[in-house]
Amino acid sequence: MTENPSLVEYWFETSSHCDRIIEFTAFMRKWAAEVAAEGDTNDLSGIVREFRHRTRRLPQQPARHDPQSSTKQLVDDDDERFRGAMELLQQELKPRLATFSRDGERSQIENLLNVSTSDLADEFGSFSAAWDFLVELKYHTSVPDSRQLRRNAWFSVLIEHSERFIRDIISVAVLFLGRSVLRDELMACLHDADLAVYPATPRQLARLNTTAEVLADTVTGYMDRDNKNTTSFARTFGGALGAPLFDPHLTALEQGLLSGLVHGDTMDAAWALLLDVRHAIVHTTVDELHDGEPVDLDRLLYNLDKRRMELLAELLGAFCFGFAIRMMVRVAEKAEADDRELVERLRRLLSGELRVLLKRILNQERYAFAWAVAEVAIAAEPADSPGTMLRLNAYFARQQLKPGEVPRDEIARIPVGNLPRHRIIRQVLLRDFNREELEPLLDEALSSGDVAMHELRQWPALGDLWLVPWVDSWLLRYDERP
Repeated sequence: MTENPSLVEYWFETSSHCDRIIEFTAFMRKWAAEVAAEGDTNDLSGIVREFRHRTRRLPQQPARHDPQSSTKQLVDDDDERFRGAMELLQQELKPRLATFSRDGERSQIENLLNVSTSDLADEFGSFSAAWDFLVELKYHTSVPDSRQLRRNAWFSVLIEHSERFIRDIISVAVLFLGRSVLRDELMACLHDADLAVYPATPRQLARLNTTAEVLADTVTGYMDRDNKNTTSFARTFGGALGAPLFDPHLTALEQGLLSGLVHGDTMDAAWALLLDVRHAIVHTTVDELHDGEPVDLDRLLYNLDKRRMELLAELLGAFCFGFAIRMMVRVAEKAEADDRELVERLRRLLSGELRVLLKRILNQERYAFAWAVAEVAIAAEPADSPGTMLRLNAYFARQQLKPGEVPRDEIARIPVGNLPRHRIIRQVLLRDFNREELEPLLDEALSSGDVAMHELRQWPALGDLWLVPWVDSWLLRYDERP
């Protein structure tokens, strides 16, 4: 039984949230590829084809209004009112066509809207058929670009889940440690005049069982009220803890992910802009401003290609993941004085999980995301751990992301110690496949139990090794197929 169950519960719960944000990022990346691949449906060709089957003809020139020329139909007072409603519907539809490209399909539809209701009834065979056409056309033109709707949905889910993740990891911290390890940081936020967190209500006190639950519910309720509240509280809480929401010392987010996007030069600026983009999507009746200028939805969302949409998903995934890991590390450091042995075990647990996670991401060839995760993982390593494997994998991700741009001397200076596995990877990163040096290292790695053969063959950073001609004969010595 542990001496600090609340710390362990916090650790396990936050770790689970981190696993979920990683999987969510992969899901949003796949969804981005699907959304980006779907073509633009902002045209009238489909509706023209559909209604060409229903009509006698589609006029190429505007028809002259001549009630006497139309087919005689039985009309009473109700029908006259019906004609008036059709005329209003034609009037409503005309300006909607302005959002569509001016082509043959648009001209044909415009011509139909300019004829009399009697002529329109002639085209469709009856007033009811003409009415059905106008109503379906109204539906079609109500959503002039379904491509935008798909991107709006994808982007809204991405932002909302990112905000929810930030709220959740703070709520978990307050729930389990708000009255102990994180008491000072929580009190600083609750008393912050700029945040103006609402105090607990009698209803909360009656509904919830413990003080910890009341505190967590109060904090979550405050952040839930507005996205600005979420960012403000996370910034203040993280700053007080020493786990900043936006860490200026980490460069992979900006150099590996943000550099491929059009959303700013820093994560702080990008997050603010992305929140404004979401606001502009939701509030379509007014011009949403960012730094005094209208938000350019075309540039920031609608015109993004598949690669940039994937990068955007990974940018927010890495951002959220990094904040959670920084919080875990600072919580561990604060709790270390009271339970050093437990904290050391928790830190080792995190370190080992991050190494496996990074390997998995590298195997998926998500190199920009892997670089960002590696940088966070290196910063989270215990003080007595050099993080050698993390550093080697970080350099591998950078090499794959930006071939030829990683200085060779930086790799050569990585301290690898005496472990064969680390020496092998560094040599492969240096593109040094000298058999006289590498083959003894490979033999030593296997004979000493440092690694197993399947580990060697599964490490992403060693991929180029298996393309070297002499390695085939080495594999055969171990009854391995080249």
